[in-house]
Order: sequence, then structure tokens, then C-alpha cells
Amino acid sequence: MEQYFKILKIKPGASFEEVKRAYKAQVKIWHPDRFPTESPRLQKKAHEMFQKITVAYKKISDGHIGHKYREASGWKGKSTQYTRASRKSTKATSKSNTQETETIPGFTTQVWPNGDKYEGQIFQGQMHGRGIFTSSKGYVYTGEFKYGKPSGIGKLVYDNGDQYEGSFVNDMLHGTGKYIYANGDSYQGEFQNDLPHGHGVYILANGNIYSGLWENGGLVS
Repeated sequence: MEQYFKILKIKPGASFEEVKRAYKAQVKIWHPDRFPTESPRLQKKAHEMFQKITVAYKKISDGHIGHKYREASGWKGKSTQYTRASRKSTKATSKSNTQETETIPGFTTQVWPNGDKYEGQIFQGQMHGRGIFTSSKGYVYTGEFKYGKPSGIGKLVYDNGDQYEGSFVNDMLHGTGKYIYANGDSYQGEFQNDLPHGHGVYILANGNIYSGLWENGGLVS
């Protein structure tokens, strides 16, 4: 985690407001639009730094705004249950009616003291199935959950205006999806552990396009 604070040039333990100010300051310095398009080397460097800054902001923000849903996933609620009649044969081939209980995801609305809110399905006391998690800090996740974490297909709108729609695994951008930055830039393609990784296309707001193979957030070919 310490390396993310270094990227934003702030000290560990900085407040959320300090993190946001540092993020905006670094974006102004390293946004690819500020570098000459006729210099591929500088454009590549700017793009890589811009990706690192974005990831650092997201990682640090996770700790401040509860993006990992620790509190929500620890809620011990109760799922709904339904029963259905079934018939079982005995060894004597006689039949009798029995009640077999099965548990299915139930629906709940939960609001926490800090203002966070979850509306959706639960299973074994955790967010599981489809639902909407709204943070008091401004971000909203709508989509699939598995055992308390976003996993599956969903859409995440960040408090800074960025948004991602696509595949999640254990609360991380993982699989195929599209990330749209608040400034108009976008990346569409493969992700791994929150970073562009695999084949993808990055389009700047000014129309410049970077397409190819990505590794850990950087374009390699």
C-alpha cells in the first residue's frame, strides 16, 4: 500500500480530502493530453503514469470509503426460506409426504450507521446474488455479488465520475470490461487485478488511440 502513497506524493495516513487533492494534482501533471502527440516515447510514459495514478487513487480510496465492503459482508442477516412437499419411498415401498427445506437467496434492504446502503439478495448472511451497494461517500455498485463481494457482471460508478462496466472477481476489475474516465478517456478490453492486462484499446478524449497488448496497466506491444 505504501507505494500508492508515493505515487500520489503524500504520506500514509493522509485524509480522504488530501488524497483527492493529490490525485487531481498528479492528473494535471501527467495527463497524456499535456504531452506532444508527435513524441510516442513521451506519450507512452505519460499514459503509464496516468494509469499508475488512477490505480493508486482507487487503492487508497478503498481503505477510506469501504470499497471492499468489509462491514457489509460481515452483516449476519437471515436469508428467506421456502419449503416444498416431496415424496420419498421407504424400504417397504410405501410412500409418505415429507417437508424438505431449501435455502434460496432472499432480498433485503440494509442501511449502516455511516450511511452506506445495500438493496438486494443475501445468502448465509452475506450479499449474494444481484444487488445495489450505495456508499455514503458517493460511489455506487450495481450487479452481481458472491459471498459479500462484487463478483460477476456489474457496473461501478466512482465518486470522482469514473465508471467501469464489465466483469468483477472478488471485488476487483478482472475479465473483460470498459472503463470510462471522467475526463472522456476510455479503455475497453481485458483486465486483471484492477489493471488493464491482455488485449485492449485505450482512447484519449482528443481521439488518440493506443491498441495492443497490455501488462499490469502498461502498453507493451
